[in-house]
Order: sequence, then structure tokens, then C-alpha cells
Amino acid sequence: MSTGNPPAAAPARKTSVAAMAILGLMFFIFGFTSWVNSILVPYFKIGCELNHFQSYLIVFALYSAYLIMAIPSSAILKRVGFKRGIMYGFFCTALGALIFIPAAWWRSYPVFLAGSFVIGAGSAMLQAAANPYVTMIGPINTTVKRMAIMGICNKFAGLVAPLIFAAVVLKVTDSDLFVQLESATLDPAARSVMLDRLVHRVMGPYAIFAAFLIVIGV
Repeated sequence: MSTGNPPAAAPARKTSVAAMAILGLMFFIFGFTSWVNSILVPYFKIGCELNHFQSYLIVFALYSAYLIMAIPSSAILKRVGFKRGIMYGFFCTALGALIFIPAAWWRSYPVFLAGSFVIGAGSAMLQAAANPYVTMIGPINTTVKRMAIMGICNKFAGLVAPLIFAAVVLKVTDSDLFVQLESATLDPAARSVMLDRLVHRVMGPYAIFAAFLIVIGV
């Protein structure tokens, strides 16, 4: 006589695979946002005419959000639940990406810092929700295996992010452009126009990234 266990096991396995796919995407996004911001440091240094210290504050703003938002994220998740918290995390990260659009339009360093911090805050909330889920979606004895898979997804983003950035934002002629910008031959008006065009390139990619995050959140 059938106990009915096999029919119940199949949906459970299907749910686990779907959950793994969603978590893998989340860990990929964590890595992608971190790596893209790091890659953009020399780009923003030239575009916003920053010194070395100022340019790395963009990355510092991202990671400082992890420290500042760690406890608030846990409080938010406790109040609204993990699934809704993940949705809010995606929306918050998307908001940070959208802030990069006016930051690029105005070529405003403080607004870039704000956008980077908001992206970090959203990522902190996502990670606070995602890490416990890795242990919850399957047997406890295979948790290490699932964490390893999540780590691969995260590191894979580090491989993909520079390729996407190079393909979308950088151009073959940029080396000549950088030489012109670093020379003292340009008048201030022409230099400002060239810097505006350079920084404006990030607007399209960040708009697409924000739309993607909103869709995933929904």
C-alpha cells in the first residue's frame, strides 16, 4: 500500500531547486554590485576629478552600509518577514542604482557616495535574509555544499562584472581621451564637456540594473 511519500518528495525537491536558483541569483547580485563599484573607482576618479582618497570613499560608502545596516536589517526582517525583507532589499538596491543616474548627470561626487551607500544598505538587507535561507532550504548535512555553490555564484559575478563594464562603459578610444584630460592643454569648458560625456555613460547601465532589480523584487 502506498504511503504517498514520493509525490510529496518531488514538489519538495522542485521547491528546493527553485529556492537555490533564487539564492544563487541573489549571491550573484551581491558580488556584482561590489565588484562593479570597485572597478568604477578609477573611472570616477577621472570623471569627478577626485584624489586617490576621495575615489576610494565610494567603495567605503558601500561597505560602511553593511556595518551600519547590520542590526537594522535584522530588525526589519523580524518585523516584515524574510520574503518581504528580500523584496525590500532588492528595491533598496535598485534605488541606489537609480541615484547613480542624477549623480552622473550632475557629475556630483556626494550623490555618488549616497547612491553607493544605499546600494550597500540594500545588499546588507539581502544578505541578512539570504544567508539563513541557505541552511533552511535543504538538509542540514548538505549546508556546506549549498554555501559553496553560493560562493561560486558570488565569485562568478567578479568575473562577469569587469567584462560587462568594459563592454558597455569603456571604449577603445578612451586611452586617448584620458591622455587629453590629464594634459593641461584643454580649456575648462571643453574639459567639463568631455568629463560630462564620460560620466554620463554609466547612466544607461545603472538604469538597466535598477529595472532588473525591481523586476526580481516583484
